[in-house]
Amino acid sequence: STFKPTGFTLIQEVGNSVSDTHCAAFYKVANGTEGGTTINVPAQSSDYMCATCFVIRGANVTNPIGNQGANTNVDAVTSTTIPGIVTTSNHSIVFSIASTDGADTIPFFMSSNSSLWLDANMIEVASGGTTAGSALLTAWKIINTSGDSSETLTITDQAADGISGVQFEVKSVY
Repeated sequence: STFKPTGFTLIQEVGNSVSDTHCAAFYKVANGTEGGTTINVPAQSSDYMCATCFVIRGANVTNPIGNQGANTNVDAVTSTTIPGIVTTSNHSIVFSIASTDGADTIPFFMSSNSSLWLDANMIEVASGGTTAGSALLTAWKIINTSGDSSETLTITDQAADGISGVQFEVKSVY
């Protein structure tokens, strides 16, 4: 993506014109000279956008990103799945990100066969109507043993619309 925050590296971007929604993940290894807390992200359009930021201590700074899952991009559905991944490092954190098209889908939910996923954040942006807007949901899970699976997540919307999502691993130094 050419629309990344300055100094960050793209992990993965999902979305297309069929799902009519996009989400992306970026990382930056902090060096202690960052200063303020503002991250500027260049807008790619006048569409509704939302973002969230995590600070992770103990990540592998040389090679922080492990496995990445398959992209999910669907349209006109109320439920879909984001495939799980198999971790490559002990004590990894697996993130799952998903976005929906349209404020009529808010709220939307992630669910799995376990309670080990932690809901990190749901951000919604709407125009005041029921059809324009977007939402971003992020969840994470700690996987203690390399080679374990993060499991598939199910995304459920309130109305049939586009959904995009993916999972990726942040490797630990421990």
